[in-house]
Amino acid sequence: MNFNALDIQHLIIADISGSITAEEKAQLERLMSEYAVIRQRYEQLKKELAVVNTASVREKHASSSKLLEIAHRRKRNKTIRNRSIAACITGICILGGLTYYQYTQQIPEQIALLHDKNVELIIGDKKVDLECETCDINANGYVLHSNNKQLTYTGANGEATLATLTVPAGKYYNVVLDDGTIVSMNAASKLKFPMKFKGNTREITISGEAYLQIALDASHPFIVHLPDSYVQVLGTEFNVNTYDSGTVKVSLVKGKVKMNAGTDSIILQEGNAASYTGTALKVDPFDENEVLSWKSGMLTFSGISIDEIARKILPRYLDIHLVIDPSASGKKFTGVIDRNKPIEDFLYHLTITNEITHYTKNGVIHLQ
Repeated sequence: MNFNALDIQHLIIADISGSITAEEKAQLERLMSEYAVIRQRYEQLKKELAVVNTASVREKHASSSKLLEIAHRRKRNKTIRNRSIAACITGICILGGLTYYQYTQQIPEQIALLHDKNVELIIGDKKVDLECETCDINANGYVLHSNNKQLTYTGANGEATLATLTVPAGKYYNVVLDDGTIVSMNAASKLKFPMKFKGNTREITISGEAYLQIALDASHPFIVHLPDSYVQVLGTEFNVNTYDSGTVKVSLVKGKVKMNAGTDSIILQEGNAASYTGTALKVDPFDENEVLSWKSGMLTFSGISIDEIARKILPRYLDIHLVIDPSASGKKFTGVIDRNKPIEDFLYHLTITNEITHYTKNGVIHLQ
């Protein structure tokens, strides 16, 4: 009999609530004897649910109460579906399954208060906070329209005032430029652009990562300046990534671009990415799902080290810093991190798929 993570959750809740069948009880016992991580989760969940009915903690454990309600409503004759527990343990079950509410009791308060840095726009000498769901802001003669993490603007009688958009760690933001070009900015990134394009070219500067959908205008080529390189465009869609110091990567999704770096230049074809590390340009095909997954908030990884996730990925995308203990160092992670979900989701996934647990010491989360 095989199971997925959700099946295991149902078994645990059913056993704790007393609605488990004899057959299911035997299945759960076998799973707990084979997988220490499942027994550990069972014991922790049992302790948490044991206090749900006390008045002082009822609200605190609202999610636990909901689980019990679900367990009591479940049909006793329902058979657990045949799926693979092995797949879940080895990492195929991605960011789902067993509940992670118990982790909220272990995460320090400051971790829960994420993203205290705001998306910021500087127009000339005017600084504007764009951290609003929907708002109109007057700044230096422009009317800024911020709606659902996207900026559009009007005004200023055609003045080409320079602006800088800064997107901090843990955030993302879109900008519709004067010509209709859409720039989707990833976390820890910066965009410099004129509020109004003038002259024979349209030029902007990017550091970090961004996805660009360039408005077609053959008479005014679009130029994206990157560290030690630049990209010439007519009308296209592509991703730029300058996160790693000394490395620039341009991935072409649609159309055609010319990348210039040092003394080299190359015309990219769709589906290829050009990388420049200070010596020569290198071209390779790229996986669009992996490279562009950040746009949907889902970060896809295949065999990335836990150390790199803690050192680069989580600080950049979630603005969270972890410490890797020697026992967890060097382990690999394959799966998806949903940047729109709490850190507990990822931590629980690590426990299930990699048997990496965590603890908090002096307000800092450690993986072990």
